[in-house]
Amino acid sequence: MIRQDRLPVAFVLLLLAYFLVQTLTFSLFKSGADIDTTELMMYNQFWSLGYWGSQPPLYNWMTHLAADVFGTSIIVYSAVKFFLLFAALVFVFLSARELGFSTRAAVASALGVFAVPEISWETQRALSHSAAVNAFCAMSLFAFVRLRRTGELADYGFFGLAAAAAALSKYNGVFFLSAIVLAASLTRGFAGAILNRKIVVSVAVFAVAVLPHLLWALDNTEIVFHRQVKFGVGEGTGAAGNLLSAVLSWTKANVLTAILVVVAVLATYLVDRARARRWTISVGETGRFLVLTILFFELILLGLLLFYGATRMENRWLQPVLLILPLTILSLFECGSRVDADRRPPGNPGLTRTFSTMGLIIMAATLVALPLSEVVMGRMKANETHFAYDVLLEDLEKGASGRVGTVVSNESDVFGNLLLYDPDMRFYSTNLIRAGHDIPVPAVLIWSGHGNVPHYLSEIAKAVGWPVDDIKVHRSTMPVNGNTRRVRYSYLVVHEPVHQDTTGPDTH
Repeated sequence: MIRQDRLPVAFVLLLLAYFLVQTLTFSLFKSGADIDTTELMMYNQFWSLGYWGSQPPLYNWMTHLAADVFGTSIIVYSAVKFFLLFAALVFVFLSARELGFSTRAAVASALGVFAVPEISWETQRALSHSAAVNAFCAMSLFAFVRLRRTGELADYGFFGLAAAAAALSKYNGVFFLSAIVLAASLTRGFAGAILNRKIVVSVAVFAVAVLPHLLWALDNTEIVFHRQVKFGVGEGTGAAGNLLSAVLSWTKANVLTAILVVVAVLATYLVDRARARRWTISVGETGRFLVLTILFFELILLGLLLFYGATRMENRWLQPVLLILPLTILSLFECGSRVDADRRPPGNPGLTRTFSTMGLIIMAATLVALPLSEVVMGRMKANETHFAYDVLLEDLEKGASGRVGTVVSNESDVFGNLLLYDPDMRFYSTNLIRAGHDIPVPAVLIWSGHGNVPHYLSEIAKAVGWPVDDIKVHRSTMPVNGNTRRVRYSYLVVHEPVHQDTTGPDTH
């Protein structure tokens, strides 16, 4: 048993070791990066107030800076993501302590997050910006409950900065911040922090940090909303069908993401009941604040789905509130209160043990299962993370009779993976060209399959004056490590520098 005074240090070291191992294993078993990472690598060629992808820019900036300092590699991009997940859990722990939880209960509230598969599995396995919004939403919660206790001007500034980081990480961070403010306004012990005149400092810091991106977004609405297809807008059968689809999708997402936590609570209750242990429940100020935060977030999200006629909802949009779900449950069942050393803990200590034990078991399982899934399933399915991009690059250099300095393509897997072998290479997609970036030549235009030049590449060539009809088309096949499949690509090489139309092609 770890002594109470040493538990915080042991907890932080455990998390640090866990995410360090994940960073290494996720990097060592891949020959290529996943789609999200390759898109980041492409957009990270340029600093901007916003990027194609319908995401705010902060995560791009962080990965861009890391790549500039440490070099472009899978391990660098993985390290940024896993550090943010580490920070998210640490700030959940710190928030619990600020709210008056005992050390053990605070640890349980953080470890309990591993019982949320959307975070413990999906975010580690495939997501990117979600890691950032989790970290900065947790930081925002900590900053807010801290300023509630201290009332210090610096803490109000810290809250504004953390809130801005959450908003600039992913747009659902704005929903979480709105939910915190609404929940605090309706909770007596928290409303004073909102009504204090010092909140102006938070608002000012937030506005200064967010305003540049906001102005950029207002001036680039096409970029901000160009992926609205993933919302399934108007795919229902009329207004009633859209509404029903939205509600069903919202309900399904909530059930699937929270089911394991709910099962853990019910199982603990049944065991305690069989042992004649009574449970107590109390909705105090902390519990009310946390429940209202989750409730307002859910209502804002559902309201936006209905307002825009969306029919699909992604599970990952719920992650900011899933992050505080174990914390909220522990507060409702009075598991978190600090007590004197010579007294028995109040509430339901069995639930605290359940979340801690479950979290540790899932941590141990994912240390093995996630890398194993990447190696075994990734190779069986011939995922892009196992394509032999070094072979493709050799073939491109052979066709270009020298180094390939510029690649033009909309093939997402190609974007960043060739950068792993030539960090000085430049990539241009339709989106970047439409944004006004000139294409240096010589350049390689590449597309998947062994068919004719696709329409979008023909339009790009036409816009910049490249005579692609007169250029030889090369065919290439790329092996997949650990799989018999071979991936087909075609490409052509443009050598002549010509005048370029920076308005970009019409690819619609």
